Amino acid sequence: MSFGLSTASPEALADLWKTTYGAALTVEPEDIVSKQTGHPLLVASAVLLDGQGEVRSFAVLKGPATPRVFPGQDPDRFHLSALAFRTVEDGREALTAVLADPVLATARSVVFGMDADHLLPGAPVTAAYVQDLLEEFGFVAGGEAFDLERDLGGYLSPSRCHEAVIKSDARIFRCADADVPSLDGFLERTFPGRWRYDTLRKAVDDGEPEDIVLLTVGGEVEGFAFTQTPASKRPVGGAVWRRSLGPCWAALGPIGIARSARGRGLGDALLGGALELLARSGARRTVIDWTTLDAFYGSHGFQITRRYRSMAKPLG
Repeated sequence: MSFGLSTASPEALADLWKTTYGAALTVEPEDIVSKQTGHPLLVASAVLLDGQGEVRSFAVLKGPATPRVFPGQDPDRFHLSALAFRTVEDGREALTAVLADPVLATARSVVFGMDADHLLPGAPVTAAYVQDLLEEFGFVAGGEAFDLERDLGGYLSPSRCHEAVIKSDARIFRCADADVPSLDGFLERTFPGRWRYDTLRKAVDDGEPEDIVLLTVGGEVEGFAFTQTPASKRPVGGAVWRRSLGPCWAALGPIGIARSARGRGLGDALLGGALELLARSGARRTVIDWTTLDAFYGSHGFQITRRYRSMAKPLG
């Protein structure tokens, strides 16, 4: 057993990931570096090499940010951020190593995926052997979520979306630097947790406010949609599957509107408007990740592609 991700190249780790999860869940070597090897929340990792130096398995444990970076973050929940293996016995060895790390002595739970800058939001249902191994180690299966996709070639927002915008004196447009304070005020009031944290990282830290699509009603920000394209600096969420999406990929989500603006078709209009903006910019295969709203997104032509099951291990 060799401990530490630095004992293997990102390319070798990405190849093993593809072997474990399949082509639709392929990740890029640079994502292995940014979201695993070099991530500031990494607390433990294990890599199993054979006699020829080939990677047989690896597992990565991330901790919570300290101090908390957003309201609602559980300071006692750790994340099994990555697990890949050639055989179940190989996976068992790497998993045993990371779960034995002393840092978990004060933890309340470990969940599979769902971490900051995650690769997976849960155990893919197409990799039942991963769920079986996790259950062997005391992880308990929970609910399901899924990704959806469609090709945006020729996409036009439905007429009902335009009607909702007109009826409510609303506007849908890309955020600019001058709009960021209003966006932040809206997020602080409405989505003060992880959505605000992730959105401000893109708009402010990455300097990409134009990737955030705003909905205003009477001049006030009442909704937002987080989008990504090949020009985005920090692919997150569903954008990690960009290799399977193709060169003109796009991603959308999260998306949300204020409670006071609901019930008027404005969430539907914001989705349609954001998708139309992506389509006009040349986006084709587009993913919406980690959701349960199949009817909402399905009304815009999206179909379920990947399914995940939450897995958590209680501790202490």
